[in-house]
Amino acid sequence: MSGRTFRLRRGTASVALLVGGAAVAGATWVGGSPAWALGVAVAYVVLAALTYLWAGGAGDAAAILRAEPDERQRGLDRDATALTGVAMALAALAGAVVSIGRSGNPGAYGVMCVVGGTASRSAWPCCAGGADAGRDGARDPDQPVTVSVPTIPAAA
Repeated sequence: MSGRTFRLRRGTASVALLVGGAAVAGATWVGGSPAWALGVAVAYVVLAALTYLWAGGAGDAAAILRAEPDERQRGLDRDATALTGVAMALAALAGAVVSIGRSGNPGAYGVMCVVGGTASRSAWPCCAGGADAGRDGARDPDQPVTVSVPTIPAAA
C-alpha cells in the first residue's frame, strides 16, 4: 500500500470525528453558548489527533480505525456494534420505564425504543436474505435486496 493511501485511510476516523465535532460545536454556538462551542471544538480536534495517532499503530482497533480490517477484525467490530446496540436499547427501555413512572409519558426514551425496534425489524430481511433468499436462506449477492417497511395507517 502506498504511503498516500495509508495516510488517507488512517485519517478516515479522524475526519468523521472532525465533521461530527463541527456539527456539535455549531449547534452549541447556535444554542447561545459560544464559549462552550469553542471548548467542544478544541476537544474534538484533540480527539481527532489522538485517533489519527492510534490508527497508525498495530492491532485490531488500529486496523478498524483506518478502515482496513481483515475478516476477523470485521467480526469483532460487528459483535462490538451489536453489543453496543443492546446496551443502548436497554438504557432506552429503562429510561422509558422511569419516564412513564414519573410523568405517564415515555418521552424521548420511548422514541428511541420505537426507532430501535423498527430498525431492528427492518434489518432482518437484509441479514437473513429476506424475499431474495434461496431454500438455504442464503442470498445471492448479485441480486438486489428487497426490504419492506411496515406503515402505520393515518388516524381518521
